[in-house]
Amino acid sequence: MKKILCPICLSSKYIKKIDSDYICKNILNREVIIKQKKRKTNSGSSNNTDNTDTVNKEYCNTKLMPRYVETTKMHKVIIFIVGYRNHGKTVYNDIMMASIKNIYKNEIWDGYAQFVNQKAEEHYSEIPKWILNGHCPPSTQIKDPVPIVYRMHNVPMFGDIVPMFYDVKGELFEKLEKISPGAKYLAKSPVVLFLVSLKDLIENNNDDELEWQDKLHRLLQIFDLGVCRSTKQELVVILSKGDKLFDIGMDQKVIDYLNEGDIDVYKFDDKTNKKKTSKNVLQYIENMKNISKIIRNWLIENKCKEFINHADSVFKNVEFCIVSSLGSDPIDNKMHREIRPNDPKRILDPFLWMIEKQARKSFF
Repeated sequence: MKKILCPICLSSKYIKKIDSDYICKNILNREVIIKQKKRKTNSGSSNNTDNTDTVNKEYCNTKLMPRYVETTKMHKVIIFIVGYRNHGKTVYNDIMMASIKNIYKNEIWDGYAQFVNQKAEEHYSEIPKWILNGHCPPSTQIKDPVPIVYRMHNVPMFGDIVPMFYDVKGELFEKLEKISPGAKYLAKSPVVLFLVSLKDLIENNNDDELEWQDKLHRLLQIFDLGVCRSTKQELVVILSKGDKLFDIGMDQKVIDYLNEGDIDVYKFDDKTNKKKTSKNVLQYIENMKNISKIIRNWLIENKCKEFINHADSVFKNVEFCIVSSLGSDPIDNKMHREIRPNDPKRILDPFLWMIEKQARKSFF
């Protein structure tokens, strides 16, 4: 048996080897069983004789691929995106993974990316189809996410890592009663990504007639009330569809940073591994922190202080970044041409935030 993080239930319990297969035997309803035992103990019932309302154990029973089991000692990076419908979560996830492929294919990073579960293998084949056709992918339909799991070899300064990409329906975050299916995953993620399109918040006025600042804060309130999580959890807020933010008066320094951020900005010249420190990577992360401060100040100046105060009080740390997944605005869910590697802007900034935050204890 090996102790490893199950990508489905996100529990670090033992994996049982049955014949040649590795199966996760984590008990999913452990809390229910514990509460039942406490009730019986308090009522004076004997666990050996009283079988009333006995709750059967529900096991995860996920079959893990051998290649994933082999990554036990590699650092897992959980990437879980929270956001409203049609704000670009699925598009961002897909473009980010396509960019990871391109970053190795074009020798920007010296290594390779390898899928290590079935969903990643299926997704690997599907991404190029909609990118080459210029069509945006369909909205996410699943509630309980099966992650897309990759192994990334020789990430500058961080060495080998295993990112696990999760994507769930945006409807889960629109009302408190809908969030429960995704809460168990969100609670166990050390860092959460909030992806929001400010332009869409401003333009799409629903029946609630809330101002965009209140819609942004509502997303946080639903998350805060619906997810019982660790006080050490961190937050990264992604401003998606960044190519539209000039129209709403975003700070020019942020716009310039975005426009200069095609895939080539991630070419860190110094060849490093996880045992060495890359000055270029550290400098890039420092630049991300500076942009984060500018975005934070801009939000404060635009009546989002309540959102920021709330976020600062419930998360250990809060950072901000900006991306443009497509580089321009699609019309009727279709681009005017295929999406090219240099069209996305700052597409890997959130990914670097996730690595830096989840792997910092291992590398610094």
